[in-house]
Amino acid sequence: MRIGAGVLGAALAAVVVAVAAPVGLVSASLRVAVAAVLASGAWLSLRRTGLVDLGTAGAAAAGAYATVATALAGLPTALGLPAGAVAGAAVGAAVGATGGRVGRTLTALTSLAVGLAVVAVLGAVPVWGGAAGFHAVPLLTPSERGDLVVLLLIAVAAVMAVTRVARSHVGAAGSVAARAPHVAATLGRWPVVDAAVAGAAAGAVLGVGGAAGAAATGSVVPGGYGLSLAAALALAALVGGERPLAGTVGAAVVFAPAVLWPTVAVVSEAPLLVTGVAGMALLAWRPGGLLTGGTGDEPVPEGPSDVPPRPRSSPLPLTVCDAPVPGGRVVSFEVQAGQIVALAGRNGSGKSTLLARIGGQLPHHGSVRLAGVAPARSVTGRARRGVARTWQHPPRLPQHDALTVVGGADAAAARWARAVLGDSADTPAGADLVRLAAARPSLALVDEPAAHVPSQRVATLLRGLADGGAAVVVAEHRPEVLAAADRTVHLGEDPIR
Repeated sequence: MRIGAGVLGAALAAVVVAVAAPVGLVSASLRVAVAAVLASGAWLSLRRTGLVDLGTAGAAAAGAYATVATALAGLPTALGLPAGAVAGAAVGAAVGATGGRVGRTLTALTSLAVGLAVVAVLGAVPVWGGAAGFHAVPLLTPSERGDLVVLLLIAVAAVMAVTRVARSHVGAAGSVAARAPHVAATLGRWPVVDAAVAGAAAGAVLGVGGAAGAAATGSVVPGGYGLSLAAALALAALVGGERPLAGTVGAAVVFAPAVLWPTVAVVSEAPLLVTGVAGMALLAWRPGGLLTGGTGDEPVPEGPSDVPPRPRSSPLPLTVCDAPVPGGRVVSFEVQAGQIVALAGRNGSGKSTLLARIGGQLPHHGSVRLAGVAPARSVTGRARRGVARTWQHPPRLPQHDALTVVGGADAAAARWARAVLGDSADTPAGADLVRLAAARPSLALVDEPAAHVPSQRVATLLRGLADGGAAVVVAEHRPEVLAAADRTVHLGEDPIR
């Protein structure tokens, strides 16, 4: 109810501003409204998916040229808005899917490549004006003031939409997939798909912004959608801050000065340069943005937490036969439901590698059987069957996002794990263990948890999982954790017992 009232109030305020704006400010106000839409899309891409996305300008360009296409076809300019949303979503999905495949490290380069390729292709179409651009895009309505009413309403809708998406399952899934695709897969997700869907949502908003900008200025020039625009949008999203609603508004305010002047190539990029310098100064002052905190990452609800979780699927006893480890040795062992088997050995003895082969992150040599049959080849397939794992060096993820996308996540199981881990639950390694418990796995693969969490707490958590019915394999060498195991497999020179 409060959200609906807020949207209605913002919409009414937008109409009042549009009607009351002095004639001399209508044109500038149009550009600011477009800036708000573009900045909202950029904020969603950067803040919630974690992508340093330099393909935002490409999505905006796709939306702008969708409006050109409607104009050339003799259709109402307003049809360019939904067409722009579709075109921008396609570009955003391509950027997101690429990021979900390569991870955060390479996303800046891949998104830039996709964005610039889109602009180059669009600018090469002769009927759309080629490099010189197209300069006959009609207004959305019969007057500039009418356009201002429409664009301000679109800006309000864009801010509200990206806020809603950021807090939704789509936003959570995209956040985890973009930040750590390997973790998303072990949570039972398809990271490429999740990142593509989140990218499409951001791209749709950017496409609408591009379409609206084309109608507001009457022109579309390929040179206006290059790296400088993408960098300015990314910087605006960074400076805007982390709060879902305030961050989008802040990003729009930061980016607005750059669009009070035309950004086409014939005018130069001085406005973007001025905005960029000011934005960098703000980030030097406040690295987290103007509005930090309140990322939308909600705490796990409190409640009963004294019962260990039971697996959500049927038991998955594990059998490993003749798995190679360093030193030319092979190991074989079994783990039944309710048991803990520890993999012990010095650094480099192959503990983490063996877990990765069981979990599907690496191809397995020898024989791996789950409940007597060969496991699925994909990590996601194994996760959906009940295999879950933690990482020796877990990434820092928004905990609410990660728990939201865990297949069959159980809030009571998460509360139990937090109660066992205490203040360690808020560390990256502790949060990793909370996600493991929330997944209620039939087979839990745990990689050196006591390196970052007190050993006794780890032992208590693992014993609780096993007592609940899970088969547990833990790579560890600390005595307190090894003492909780039913058997220990030594990957060094010591015998297996």
